[in-house]
Amino acid sequence: MLGLVVGGLVACGGDPGDDAAADAGLPDAGPDPSEPLFDPTRVIEVAIEMPEASWDEIRTENRSSDLLIGADCQAAPFPNPFTTREATVTVDGQRLERAGVRKKGFLGSLDDNKPSLKIDFDEYVPDQEAFGLGGITLNNNKQDPAAIRQCLTYRLFADAGVPAPRCNFAHVTINGRDLGVYTHVEAVKKKFLARHFADNDGRLYEGTLSDFRDGWLATFEAKTNESDPDRSDLEALAVALEASDGELEAALAPHVSVDRFLTFWAMETLVGHQDGYASNTNNFFVYDDPTSGVFEFVPWGVDATMSTGGATPDAVVVANGILARRLYLLPETRARYLDRLRELLDAVWDEATIQAEIDRMEALIAPVVDADPAADPAAFAAAVDDVRAFVARRRGDVGDVLDAPPTWDRPLRESFCFVDLGPIAGTFSTTYKTADPPDIFAAGTGTLTGSIEGVPIAPIQLGTNAKPNADGRVEVQLFARESANEILVVIVTVRPDQLAAGPPRPIEFFTAYVFRYHISTGTADILGVLLGGEITFSAGGTSEGSPVVGSFASELYSAPF
Repeated sequence: MLGLVVGGLVACGGDPGDDAAADAGLPDAGPDPSEPLFDPTRVIEVAIEMPEASWDEIRTENRSSDLLIGADCQAAPFPNPFTTREATVTVDGQRLERAGVRKKGFLGSLDDNKPSLKIDFDEYVPDQEAFGLGGITLNNNKQDPAAIRQCLTYRLFADAGVPAPRCNFAHVTINGRDLGVYTHVEAVKKKFLARHFADNDGRLYEGTLSDFRDGWLATFEAKTNESDPDRSDLEALAVALEASDGELEAALAPHVSVDRFLTFWAMETLVGHQDGYASNTNNFFVYDDPTSGVFEFVPWGVDATMSTGGATPDAVVVANGILARRLYLLPETRARYLDRLRELLDAVWDEATIQAEIDRMEALIAPVVDADPAADPAAFAAAVDDVRAFVARRRGDVGDVLDAPPTWDRPLRESFCFVDLGPIAGTFSTTYKTADPPDIFAAGTGTLTGSIEGVPIAPIQLGTNAKPNADGRVEVQLFARESANEILVVIVTVRPDQLAAGPPRPIEFFTAYVFRYHISTGTADILGVLLGGEITFSAGGTSEGSPVVGSFASELYSAPF
């Protein structure tokens, strides 16, 4: 184990290899046939065989670009747009005919070349299993170029006594072609529940942009008892969270264990889970445990943890979820949360042990990365070093919070839905540059038209530029001076191969945005993202000084996160 299990912090959950099951009163079901498939010391082999046309259909399927558009975008769980197709799958030597394979992911992890995958062994053959499992989940690590964050993070949650998925690595091929290293994560389903709870017949929900308050409950997706529309358990917790400060803990007691939630929340804090419940009301499960009668939290989607940014106190401690917010704003529960952080920092955050685990994981998967024709071994090594740097400095970052806890005065988000702010269109004529120009208004010419919330865009000076960004894409930049102190900045990014004369190209989801820069303070306000529309190049290239000429037209939407 990476650290010591925190005794007494939680009443259930724990490491699948220790005595947690016995301590929690779970039945002894004998040896678990799935244990070899989650052995953290090895990389499992997964070979997929299917018609090339079927694979092309799987990998290029995507969510609709209007997924979050409209005031009613949170009126129901987000639909699954991915189609399952038949394949032969071999997992660590076990060949399974007629398995089902589909793409998976919400937004940030979607990829057309190396998609995250869900493989269901029993999709077409009832009760077909491998290693006692009905399927496996393979994450593509798109948001984790180090490829180790998920397994490392889940391990730390487990060490803290939080029910967490098992995790290791997989080498995946499709029709003999190398797809490289994937993270193999245990699905949070009935068998997971049976390993952590005495009764696995309760209601399990996945939270995706979900919270325990009006307008946010509908996005919780039922993962058990799917045909039962009853949401009274979620509704009851939402009502409890409306209680006064003095009555809050008593109101919550029948619905959630505050003590166990504090451990879950503190672990989200320690690992820097900026896309979890407390930070973004996203990527988590809640299980209405029939034995305890209260909700238990399970971490999920941890591929963006342990990043190098966000060291300020109000970035270390986050309370955007209403449960975390209400508890942090109460002095007594805030003190308990901070005490839990201290306990976990001492008991779980053992830097030497974590760094040794990072070294072990890197050595284990480096040969797979080296053999992957699409991978960049140098970038992989640098990304692993970023994780090491996070681990090395996290005690200091959290210590600063413990010494001087930040206030939390950010309002609750009204919605995650994108609201139309108006049309924006522009032209640009500039050259490609690898460095920022000394004068942005002398770098190129162009036009910018449209409106923002009914106010016309009226530049008094305009400049354009084209340059590479840190993500390997190319930014087409328009700078529109609105006043002596304010500059409206529009950025549309494209892949380097798209920077060439040709027909109009759709502006890809989450690749274009608008912000207002305040010269006097050096700060900027994000106004929103450009969704839909097209960009056209009449000239382009990625050599220094290449002409970049064209136009774009799109619609500006508010960016709620």
